[in-house]
Amino acid sequence: SQGHDGDITHKGEWKEAFDFVIEDEKGSTYREPGSRLEDYYGFNRPVMAAQAGTVVSVEDDVEDNSPGKVNLEQNWGNSVVIKHGEFMFTKLSHLKKDTIKVKEGDKVKKGEVIASLGNSGRSPEPHIHFQMQAAQYIGSKTLDYPVAYYMEKSKEGPIFHAFDRPQEGQTISNVKVHPLLKKAFGLIPGMHLKLTNGEEKYDWEVFTDAYNYTYIYCHQTKAIAYFVNNGTLFYFTQFMGDKNSLLFHFYSGLYKVLLGYYQDLNLKDVFPVDVIYTGFLKATMDVLSPFIQVVNADYQIDYSELDDSLEPQWSKLNSLLKVSAFGSVRQEHEFKLEVDAKGISSFAIIENGVQKTFSCEVG
Repeated sequence: SQGHDGDITHKGEWKEAFDFVIEDEKGSTYREPGSRLEDYYGFNRPVMAAQAGTVVSVEDDVEDNSPGKVNLEQNWGNSVVIKHGEFMFTKLSHLKKDTIKVKEGDKVKKGEVIASLGNSGRSPEPHIHFQMQAAQYIGSKTLDYPVAYYMEKSKEGPIFHAFDRPQEGQTISNVKVHPLLKKAFGLIPGMHLKLTNGEEKYDWEVFTDAYNYTYIYCHQTKAIAYFVNNGTLFYFTQFMGDKNSLLFHFYSGLYKVLLGYYQDLNLKDVFPVDVIYTGFLKATMDVLSPFIQVVNADYQIDYSELDDSLEPQWSKLNSLLKVSAFGSVRQEHEFKLEVDAKGISSFAIIENGVQKTFSCEVG
């Protein structure tokens, strides 16, 4: 309801902050008549820690205002400040009196409930004030810092944001991880993925190296693909080996996957072109890159099918990798992925209109 440099209170040294309210489908923050705090959708909702840390400041004795009233003497109202690292703190304000569950010195986990939402301080209606700051005090000035991941609801469909700042008027939510995708991409050391299309057979095994980096290793081609799964995104970070191998196609087709399923979501990213080209063209790119972008590789993945939204048994994702050089498309690769309750069930490559499908057995 108010973003950075807002028109109401986010000014000067306190401009990098966010105010959040809950609205219904009509854009109202309350049920009729709206004269009681209990009429507001946000009132008394649980407020959680944004990240793990240590509680360093607590204020819990400010009365909650009636709707439309504000307390200018105790501006922040009931608040909690959590330290996450040196010069890295979060503050949550306008909490409900006598609901704060933590005290100074307590360790909290990400997502742990610390209080209930109230209407204390300079707050005419129940809302949560959230900010990053470099000091531990409740009145500290704000720090410009992005939100890691969130979904935006728009007329054009769902939009995924990574390391971005919500804008005033946007309707946003956390990413809701889908159980099928969580299972499919929960690749842990010792796990095998056996892929076959009748003629070709591959055994991929998941390992973690001495530096704690996890990768998929193909026993047949000796190719390696490093990846990260942070609970919200699955994405590849490095590939080594045969660029004609099935593992390279898997790396290309599933370069970045959001682990939440949102119908009609189109996730885009820039694919590293130096992985595709070597030799003369790569040398040409290196020479010309300060002046002109010679080669572009655009990746996108679409969340196309889910059999049942309540009790899903399978899901399908489609992705596309388009490589352009000197302004014209040189390569176009399509991929299809199917997952079920056991994990990845099939992976397909489509090139020049010909589809090659590999069934996958996870064990």
